Amino acid sequence: MRYGLTDTTHKLFVEISEDEFKNIKYAVSGLLKILQLETVYDIVIDNYIEFEIELMKLATYGSVRRYTTNIEFREIAISIDRRLINIMTSGKMFKDFSTKGLIDKNIVQQKICASFDSRRCQISEYRIFEMLRNYAQHSSLPISGLTVGGKWELDEDGKKKYNCYKISPRIDAEVIKNDINSVNNKNDKDVLREMTGSYDVKQLVRGYVDTLAIIRSEIRATVTDSVEAWETEYNETIRRVPEISACAVIENDDGAWDEQIGLCKDMIEMRKMLESKNSKSINLLHSYVSSII
Repeated sequence: MRYGLTDTTHKLFVEISEDEFKNIKYAVSGLLKILQLETVYDIVIDNYIEFEIELMKLATYGSVRRYTTNIEFREIAISIDRRLINIMTSGKMFKDFSTKGLIDKNIVQQKICASFDSRRCQISEYRIFEMLRNYAQHSSLPISGLTVGGKWELDEDGKKKYNCYKISPRIDAEVIKNDINSVNNKNDKDVLREMTGSYDVKQLVRGYVDTLAIIRSEIRATVTDSVEAWETEYNETIRRVPEISACAVIENDDGAWDEQIGLCKDMIEMRKMLESKNSKSINLLHSYVSSII
C-alpha cells in the first residue's frame, strides 16, 4: 500500500506519507464544509432578494390594475408565503450547517452556537421569525393578512404629490399563540404569551436575514485560524501537481485505489468569491427599495 497524488491522466504519481495524506484529507473536509456554508448563505440572500422583488412586483401590478377580489388577495398571500418558506428553509439549513459539526474543535463550535443564542436573545425580529417558522412547520402558512393600497404623499403646499402603493403582509400574534404547545423553549413560550397585535412581515424578514449576516461575520472570525491552516495545507499539496484537477489516493498492492480525495484549484477561489459577493448584505433592517422619483 502506498499514498500519493495523481492527476486526471493517472500517469503522474507523487508519493506522499500516510501523515501527509491524513492532513490533506482533514484540510479538504474542513474547506468543503466552509464552502457549503457560504453556498447555503448565498441561497439565503438570493431567497431574500426574491422576497423583496416579489413584493415590488405585486405592488407595481396593484398600483396599475388594482386588486379587488378575495381570490386575488389570496393569490398574493400564497405568493409571499412561498418566498417566506424559502427563506425559512434556507435559514434553518444555514443554522444547522453552522452548529452541527462545522468545526471539530469543541471550543470553536461552542462559540458558533453562542453566536446564534446571543443574537436570538438580543434581536426580537430574529426570534419572532424563528417562532413563525416553527408555526409554519407545524400548523399553517405564515401570512395572517395583508394591507394593500396607496397613500397620498403631499408637497410643501399640501397638494397631492404622488401615491405610494404598498403591500404589507402581516402575522397576528393571536394566531401564532395557538401553536404554543409545539414550542419547547420556556423563554419562547413566555415571549409568545406577551405578544399582542400584528407584526409587519417585511420587518421580521429583514431583521432575520440581517441577523444571519451578523452571525455569519462572527463565524468567519471564529474559524479564520482553522481555515488559514487548511488553505496552507491544501495549497502546498496542490502545487505538487501541475494539473487543475487532481486527487490524493491510497493505492493498494494490486494497483487499485482504496480511497481518493478530489483536489480542485478552484475550490478556495469559489468560497472567496461567495464571501466577497455577500459581504455587503448587512443593515437590511434599515434598508428598503423604492421606485419613488
